[in-house]
Amino acid sequence: MAVEAPRRPDRAISPAEGRGAWLHTAPSSQVLTLYRKARAVDPSLIGPWWLRALDRGLLSAREEAFEIEDEVHFALTSRPGWVYVPWVGDGETGYWEYEPGEGDGWHPTTISLTDRHTGWLDASPPHRGSAVLPVPLTVSGLVPALPELEIWRIKTS
Repeated sequence: MAVEAPRRPDRAISPAEGRGAWLHTAPSSQVLTLYRKARAVDPSLIGPWWLRALDRGLLSAREEAFEIEDEVHFALTSRPGWVYVPWVGDGETGYWEYEPGEGDGWHPTTISLTDRHTGWLDASPPHRGSAVLPVPLTVSGLVPALPELEIWRIKTS
């Protein structure tokens, strides 16, 4: 399945700039049909959060997901310190990090899109080493939660 964008998605400064692959531009019904056929052969097939959600009937249209991505991007990048990180695994949408971070070797506070729940967002606190359990957020709850997320710090005890 064509999950790679034809231009350099790792240079995108927003989710919208990374939407150049076939799965972003082809008719949604074709994308979903091919995804379902491919998943029947390989259940671990990668794909963006929105395609997995669309496949499971959690979203009504791909455009709904793009609106969510754009809304989250605007909310975060309208505030100082948030940057969009476009380079993730094949088929995935980027995520946002809060800078200033904790320094070398630390992963900063991160907001990522997910299909794990219908709030569509996960917030990961700063950490070192292996991943931590993300905190589920809703798109509507993102802006009110930002003051708290922006003061998250590493717990050393």
